[in-house]
Amino acid sequence: MNFLELITAAMPILSVLIFLVILRMPATVAMPLSFAVTAVLAYFVWDMPLINLTASAVEGVFVTLTVLFIIFGAILLLNTLTHGGALAVIREGFMNISEDMRVQVIIVAWCFGGFIEGAAGFGTPAAIAAPLLLALGFPPLAAVVVALIADSTPVAFGAVGTTFNVGIRQGLDETSPVFMNYLTEQGMDISGFLQAIAMRLTQIDIFIGTFIPLILVLMITRVFGKNKSFKEGFQMAPFAIFAGLTYTIPAALVATFVGYEFPSLLGALVSLIVVVLAAQKGFLMPKGEPWCKFGPSEYVKKEIRAEEEQEASGHTLTLAKAWVPYILIAVLLVLTRVIKPLQRWLQGISISWSDILGTGISQNWQILYSPGFIFLLVVAITVVLHEIPRNKMKRAFSEAAGSMVGTAIALAFSTAMVRIFLNSGIEGAALQSMPTELAELASNVFGGAWPIAAPFIGTLGAFVSGSATFSNMMFSSLQFDVASVNGFAPDLIIALQAIGSAAGNMICVSNVVAVSAVVGVLGKEGQIIRLALIPNLFYVILSGIIAMLIAMVII
Repeated sequence: MNFLELITAAMPILSVLIFLVILRMPATVAMPLSFAVTAVLAYFVWDMPLINLTASAVEGVFVTLTVLFIIFGAILLLNTLTHGGALAVIREGFMNISEDMRVQVIIVAWCFGGFIEGAAGFGTPAAIAAPLLLALGFPPLAAVVVALIADSTPVAFGAVGTTFNVGIRQGLDETSPVFMNYLTEQGMDISGFLQAIAMRLTQIDIFIGTFIPLILVLMITRVFGKNKSFKEGFQMAPFAIFAGLTYTIPAALVATFVGYEFPSLLGALVSLIVVVLAAQKGFLMPKGEPWCKFGPSEYVKKEIRAEEEQEASGHTLTLAKAWVPYILIAVLLVLTRVIKPLQRWLQGISISWSDILGTGISQNWQILYSPGFIFLLVVAITVVLHEIPRNKMKRAFSEAAGSMVGTAIALAFSTAMVRIFLNSGIEGAALQSMPTELAELASNVFGGAWPIAAPFIGTLGAFVSGSATFSNMMFSSLQFDVASVNGFAPDLIIALQAIGSAAGNMICVSNVVAVSAVVGVLGKEGQIIRLALIPNLFYVILSGIIAMLIAMVII
């Protein structure tokens, strides 16, 4: 690649950083500009045919519809629970566990969000956790930032091991003689290799993921708290680190003795139960008054008004009844992912667009398997169960629909830009796809110190594509090849790829826009990425250093 080609390949990343993060433009402006610059450079510099550019943009719009379906369902569920008074009841229930908002952020974002990630993926955890935090009185921007940061460690395995079963497995080249010879030498098959990667990943994550709850607490006390205090955050350090260990240790045990499908799901479930019980008992809690440094938000006031209206009408909700919608979501997500015949049936009903404009580009929307469908199903059940009046549901629906315009613009252009980036490798062209060229350039520069660079490649893939699974699919084969050439253990390097892709989930544009839309803070995407970038760098840099030390011992 020459310099202009390098700039073109990096433009989807550079444009987001320049327009969103540095110039602080709203996503509704930044993403159309990023798309335009990327498309022009792809055509004139990368020699990407106009028909392929157009097909990629069309594919981006198709993908956007699938994401908007999830976002609309999440917003409608939030509005339904708000206008029906359920969120006010849930808020009071959390107060009975702990009035300390440092504890609440750990339980909601880390424990409950991690469980939803293990069951569903698709960015669903942050879209559920952020509104719950909003209901508890967290400022909207704080709710989005901590929900995104928390949705990282469990993403390494994703929904029932999707990042491994689909991402890494499909990303590895099983036709490669080098790869097959390696498996033969190690006396394992592809499943055994994936198991080795999972074990290595969870071993590293004990030293990184364990600290994510503490980072969440420090974020709310230092960045969003009234006193801007690190001290108030570190007061909760013993409990926060304990909460981290209640996930990372069970996840490591599950990865070692059960498999790579369930570390996130079972690890987060254990963490949720143990952390709630510990909070109720005051275990490892700091002495003094509970930390509650946010004033009552307009959102909380709206919840309270809705609850008062419910009481005035003679219809009140119990805590158990208020929680039914979230319990239903969790149960339905798990069942549709674990019961294989049901999963295959739901996945078999889809809307497909094959060979778009004759380019070979195709997309498939499994509409009944989408979390968006489950959200809408639960909304329908909630209306009946909570006896929500028609006028309140009309209000909830109109508010949800009205919030989608800006989201649709930002997502459509960002997704179209990503598809150009991913589809840029044209058969017979002088250059491979943009992400492949960037990764190979990095391997040439950092070969001997590749454990430091490997997680950055994973983060790059997730940041641009919006998917840890897709990042693993793009780069697992390259990570294996670089590891083999430079004498590193392939399972270690691919584990770093998976760790990096999970960390990239915090800052990827599609997730940021989606969660911002659910909570109602569109226009602040650049600020969100800047704040989430700090823990992202902590994650990838520390994992690289730990892996480098491990590699020195192994070699």
